[in-house]
Amino acid sequence: PISSKIKADELIDMQVKLVNGLLEHGVRVSSLGADGASKERSVLRHFALSAPAYVDFVLPHPAYPADSTRSTKIRIVCWGKDLQWIALIEDPGHGRKTLRSNVYSGARLLTLGDYIACYSHFLAVYHENGPLNSRDVLKVDKQSDNTAIRVFSSATMKHLIANHSDQLGTIVYLVVLGSLPDAYQNRELTLIERIKIALRAMYFLQYWKDFVRDSGYSSQHILSTQALDICRYLVEGLIQLVIIYRDKFLGKYPLLLWKVGTEGNEHSFALARSLVTDFNALDWQHMVPKLMVRLRELINSVDMAAKARGTAYNPSLHLDAADTRANLAPVCTYPPNAGIFEANNAAHAEVVGIWQALGVD
Repeated sequence: PISSKIKADELIDMQVKLVNGLLEHGVRVSSLGADGASKERSVLRHFALSAPAYVDFVLPHPAYPADSTRSTKIRIVCWGKDLQWIALIEDPGHGRKTLRSNVYSGARLLTLGDYIACYSHFLAVYHENGPLNSRDVLKVDKQSDNTAIRVFSSATMKHLIANHSDQLGTIVYLVVLGSLPDAYQNRELTLIERIKIALRAMYFLQYWKDFVRDSGYSSQHILSTQALDICRYLVEGLIQLVIIYRDKFLGKYPLLLWKVGTEGNEHSFALARSLVTDFNALDWQHMVPKLMVRLRELINSVDMAAKARGTAYNPSLHLDAADTRANLAPVCTYPPNAGIFEANNAAHAEVVGIWQALGVD
């Protein structure tokens, strides 16, 4: 087993060996993901710096199109002798949990213009018999997928809009940043809609940083460095994947973004530990047939995530029969560069309007 004390530079050696082996055997690796831990993101950074080549996709800043220093550079890693394009991503589920933790944190006062986003707003939703239950606000399990999903659900947003329209900071936080993990996990959005959501979050965070700096506020008035880094990987990774599937795979395959991330690995290992608590490589080999049966049962089962209460990892989450019923047409249509540039301009325009509503010109 890999020790929890192992350092990032040791993990990168393992990752390079694994990726090289997969590529040598014809496996077209399209993405590498982290699950929220700073050590894992450090491995991704080491991997990117070790890459023999890159491909850059540049998005001009809509407000300063002639200023290249303000452009957004989406850098795709090229790896192996065939220079396979690989996206570096963050697990969207872990991203959502980190965003939930930040707004709940008593060490921060998330300040968005004339408004704030804070824990007390969610506590009030629970006390008003809203869509949040007790474990979503009291003695919260920080690793609960279901709590994070309910906090950022449309039901919670509707409750706040209907009963606390003056809490604009929290509402905007839920809408703009809560949509970022959904850009991966929603099964109905088109690829260009997902890109626009990601770019909207990116520009929102850029303007938030500018606001905090210009106002002379401390870093406690914005997301943690870890959360900002996670959001960056979510934004850039989504766009990287669209470009890879469009240009390297020639748009032949649907891009199932809800399958991207570390969740599948986590559930597989959780099931393995339910069979053998502390397994080794040989145990794993013997468990594979049983794991395949268990996973097939989950895939064919009805998703009960919405009924779960306070469970850290729900094995049926995103492994349900809905995948077989999903309409894949929206994720088979790849936008041209012109469409991405148009989405970039539209996302920026929305963010400017949002910050004006928050009292910042």
